[in-house]
This record gives sequence, C-alpha cells and structure tokens, in this order.
Amino acid sequence: MGCSYLALHLACNANVLLQIIQYLVQNGPRALKSKGLHGFPLHHACHSSADLSTINFLIQAWPDALKTPNQSAALPLHEACHYCGKHANVSAWLTYCRALSLVAASNQPSSLLPLSNNADSQPPPPPVMLLKTLVQAFPDAVCIDDEEGYLPLHNLCCNEAALQIEVQLLVEAWPEALQAAALGRLPLHLACQHGSPVNVIQYLTHSSPFATKVQNYLGQLPLHVACSNKLDFAVIESLIQAWPYSVLVPWDYIKKTDVAGSVVLKLVSLWSTAMKRVEFEWKTMTKMTVMKCPKTMMKKTAMKASTSSMYKTKKMTRKRKMMKKAMVMASMPSIGMTKKLM
Repeated sequence: MGCSYLALHLACNANVLLQIIQYLVQNGPRALKSKGLHGFPLHHACHSSADLSTINFLIQAWPDALKTPNQSAALPLHEACHYCGKHANVSAWLTYCRALSLVAASNQPSSLLPLSNNADSQPPPPPVMLLKTLVQAFPDAVCIDDEEGYLPLHNLCCNEAALQIEVQLLVEAWPEALQAAALGRLPLHLACQHGSPVNVIQYLTHSSPFATKVQNYLGQLPLHVACSNKLDFAVIESLIQAWPYSVLVPWDYIKKTDVAGSVVLKLVSLWSTAMKRVEFEWKTMTKMTVMKCPKTMMKKTAMKASTSSMYKTKKMTRKRKMMKKAMVMASMPSIGMTKKLM
C-alpha cells in the first residue's frame, strides 16, 4: 500500500482509547503493515506519545514493526525520541520532572543523578516509560541511525523537551553514542544548538568531557554553539569547566565556510568528470560490442547495400522515364510544321 492514512494511523495519531485500536486491528489486521506519513501504526503511536497500553498492544500484534524503518529510515524509537514530551498528555509529567531536575541541579550542579533518585517515590513519567519499553523490546535500536545519520540519542538531543532521565537511559544502553557524529555534530553540539535543558547539557558534558574539544562541520566547539544560542550561565560554566582552554579557541567563520564551499565545488567537479568518464566509456563499450559482433555488422552492411541498390534502381527508372519522354517529344511534329502540312 502507498503512503496514505488509514483509520488505524489516524487513531494512533489521535491517541484514542485502546479499545478502538484493538477493534480496528481485529477488523483489518493488514493495516498494521501499511505505511502512513510517519511510517507504520507503531511509528504513529510513538510520534504522538501514545499510552503504554497502546504501544504494548501494537508491539505484540506485529513485533517486526520495532525493526522496520519508515520512509526516512527511522525506527519507532527515533520517532519517540524526537517527539516525546511535546504533547498535552504528558505536560503535567513534564512540569513535574523539570522542576525536580532543576532542584537537584541547583543543589548539586556537577553531580550525576541516577534514575532512582530522580523519581524518588513517584512513578517515572510516561515518556521515560515509552523509551524504556522500546529499548527493552529492541535493544539494538539505540545504535541504528536513520537516513541523515541520526541515532536515537541525536533525535533526543534535538528535542528541547528532553529530560535528563531520558538521555541517561539511552546513554546507559549504548555509551558509544556520545562520540557518534551526525552530519558533523555530536549529541552535545545538538543539545546546545536546540536549547536542551541545563541538566541535560550538564549530563552530556560530564559523561563525555572530550566532546567539549570537538568541532562540528563549521569548526564550532560546543561553547561556540552555546554562546551563539544565548544559553544559560550554568551551561557556559559547565562547558568551560570541562575544558578551560575552549575560551581561547577561535572560530574563523569565513575561513570555515569558504573551505566548506570549496569542498562542495570540488565534489561537484569530481562528480561531473566522473559522469563524463562513464558516458565516454559507455560509448566506447557500445562501439566495441558492435565491432565485435559480426551479425550486427552483416546486418548493417546488408541494410546499406539494400538502401543503395534501391536508390540506384529509383535513379535508373527515373532516367529511363525521362529518356522515353524526350523520345516521344522528339517524334511528335511541332505546331508550325503541322500548319504547313495542312
């Protein structure tokens, strides 16, 4: 089926009751394997941060949806990381967790809070449970990137509503994601670029201090990105404390952009020359195949001979017709002669 909406996609987007989704699947099981705008129904449910009961039901109905990418090569975990915390059904939990994390960060700005301390006696927020369910169901999803090279951690760092408990969950599942670059940017660059909460950037900084020394594709350090986006003082302080020399590292914008432009032009020129070379080789190969194949050559020569003989015969018949006409005209007397004879 094409990329179109079915009733099941719309129900997953709207986060309806589980009874409705079960009834839709019962009457149309094939809808579980149909792609909508964001992918399969499980992708749509993760996109809208659906209830855990809905997520668990869709996983049990078709477990392969966890491993099947959508049109953007994104898994359900990518969708959940990019959009979790952006919907009204988790706004109350988001306010509670943000307030709790800010209090903890103000008491211990450089400490790393484990998952149990963040929650205390309260249950974890729904986005965290959603990510935890997806990671437990398919652990390898944390190390799979989409078509742009983004891991789930990159998508979560692009989400300004992300929480430290969510970032910590993905980092503990695969710590190597902290050093993975997506389009020349580490998770710390993306968090500073998209304005993630203070405790999230502090956690990334303390989890991977080496990331503060890495430049992105424009030659910017995380400190440069944070200052350009007017982030809080606590973010600037944590980045400088991780690498004090970063305040003396320059960022030559003109030089870096010129280098990027020259690289792009060089790639374009290489591509054009490669395409010309391929076209030339293709033409030579076709010529060689024609020369090597005697049947084609015989056909061509026969066609040439037949066309030339047809042309010659037409020319001869035309000449003969003209000769006959001339002879007839010569044999006929002129108008003056006929008058004399009369």
